[in-house]
Amino acid sequence: MRTKEIEHLKRDVTTLSRLRHPCILEVVEPLEECRSSYLFATEHVVASSHELLQDSADPAHQLDEVELQKGFLQLARALDFLHDAKLVHTNLTSMSVVMNAKGDWKLCGCAYLTSLAGVQSDSGRWAYEEEEHALPEVMRRDMDFADPVYVIDRRVGPYNDMYSLGILFYMATHHSAKPYQTYGSASALSAYMEDWPERMYSSTWSLLERDVQTILTRLLSRTETPRYTAKAFLDLPYLNSMLVRVLKFLERESFAAHSRTEKVQFLRGMYKMLPQFSVPLMRRKLLPNLLEATSDRMLLPYILPNVFYIAKNLSQIEFTTTVLVRLEPHFCVHEPAQSQMLLLNQTDLLLSKTTQKDFQTRVMPLLYSAFDNEHVAVQENALQRIPKLCGTLDYTHVKDILLPKLTSLFSKTKTLSVKVTSLICFHAMIPMLDKTSITDVLLPTLNRIKTREPSVMVGSLAVFEALCDKVDLETKATVFLPRLWIMAMCPLLNEMQFGRFMRAIKDIGQGVEQQQLERLREAKHLQLHTEEQASKTIAPVPLNAAIASTGDIDLEALVGHARYETSVHAMDDLFAPDSAQPRSKSPVVPPPPPSGTLAPPPGWSGGLLVPDSGPRSKTPRAASKAQWHDFDPLL
Repeated sequence: MRTKEIEHLKRDVTTLSRLRHPCILEVVEPLEECRSSYLFATEHVVASSHELLQDSADPAHQLDEVELQKGFLQLARALDFLHDAKLVHTNLTSMSVVMNAKGDWKLCGCAYLTSLAGVQSDSGRWAYEEEEHALPEVMRRDMDFADPVYVIDRRVGPYNDMYSLGILFYMATHHSAKPYQTYGSASALSAYMEDWPERMYSSTWSLLERDVQTILTRLLSRTETPRYTAKAFLDLPYLNSMLVRVLKFLERESFAAHSRTEKVQFLRGMYKMLPQFSVPLMRRKLLPNLLEATSDRMLLPYILPNVFYIAKNLSQIEFTTTVLVRLEPHFCVHEPAQSQMLLLNQTDLLLSKTTQKDFQTRVMPLLYSAFDNEHVAVQENALQRIPKLCGTLDYTHVKDILLPKLTSLFSKTKTLSVKVTSLICFHAMIPMLDKTSITDVLLPTLNRIKTREPSVMVGSLAVFEALCDKVDLETKATVFLPRLWIMAMCPLLNEMQFGRFMRAIKDIGQGVEQQQLERLREAKHLQLHTEEQASKTIAPVPLNAAIASTGDIDLEALVGHARYETSVHAMDDLFAPDSAQPRSKSPVVPPPPPSGTLAPPPGWSGGLLVPDSGPRSKTPRAASKAQWHDFDPLL
């Protein structure tokens, strides 16, 4: 980059840094020179007026008439500040006006700022004219906005800026179209001025308002005499409609200058005028100023209705990032009580504009704070929201947070209406509670009720009736019925209320009776079935039953696969000796096996001794010969 270009940029940033005014772009970080670049930072800028004055398809960049009027007032204030300081901008174009995040118009592009104190009217030169020709076209003055008095007549004064302001005003009322285009040529500007102002009257001129026609005619005059000054421009009726005055009142400096009483009156009247504002204008201009004013907690009851009216048109992300962040610190504020009441009244809106997680973690503390509010009306308002919210909250949140806080409020309050409303909340929460929460938290709370007011008794009855499907038989019999009898005997109950208690006691009692009878019948049936199965069980087969009358062993009967019936005679034959002589009672010692190789015993297969399946002779074996049958353990 060449030296002249660098000097031009440095002068622009340095001049802008020295100017301090709400309508002039603020430089946050001054210019810093690095090895290969120059850095500086300004306040956040959304777009330039060149983009804003065009017919943009983006709703965020579309400006309505009220916002245009407010923007031109801000530009006039910036010019009035410069003109009072004997300074002339001399290059007011659509690129030197920007809009910040709050929708305020800011003046910038001060590289050609000229001091009237150092300019000689008869010098015949512009400020920085010589170096301008050496700059790129984008850095030069835009002849489409230049005042012919400045370019042709070579006269410098505040009227130069007012002509440029007239060109911007013409573009705003003609869909960003300029009255002429010079393509950077001063001679082309001179040619246009020969038949000026006839060229200014476009085909749509007659469609403009009378006030707009007057403003354009005076600002775009060939000579400086008819033109408005910046101060006169600020007082024009067209730019000071009721809606514009509302915007001006909400500006930070203006709002802070009024007393609290005036602010209250203004905020009350403003709510009635909100339908006249467009949605983008409310979002860009009104909402930020209203949220900024919430720092005064005494004004919250008057600010919140306006905020929630505008918030209805916000998306979920916009609401969470802009509105909810500013309202969260006020959720725990108990004074004035109207603030929490208004916030609680907008629970449905808060639910629709936040995710389930954000609602549980960021909005539910509002209701819990209201539980601790000393005003009964606030507590009741918060409790009335709980039944509808139970279906949207997580089971763990209801069990671990909501139920303990609700039981705490129910136990410590002495207000009858709060107790009754709490019982309604308990009734709504029952589908989301498990048996442990019911038996450990809810039932002990209900059993500690000391008041005998009929409304509390009837409310408790409704809760007990709803709990019947969530508890076991023993709890109904040992907890519910005794408690219901105690409450039924309250002398303050009327006949109808007592009859309701008796019907509930009978219904629960009959249910307990039927369930207990069914349980006893099932137990008896199970016992009979068990005894029957035990009687059908196969008894162990004795060894004697596995030995046939012939003396052979029935292996199948031995292992229990068949049942062998043995008669008394068979048993006698079993133990009868082969001869008439009685069997010797002395043990028979088998002789040692003979030398030599013995044949495998009958029934030998892989190391298992299996009885021989062939017929066995009853002839006594010779005692002198060792047979494998003598070692058969089954004999």
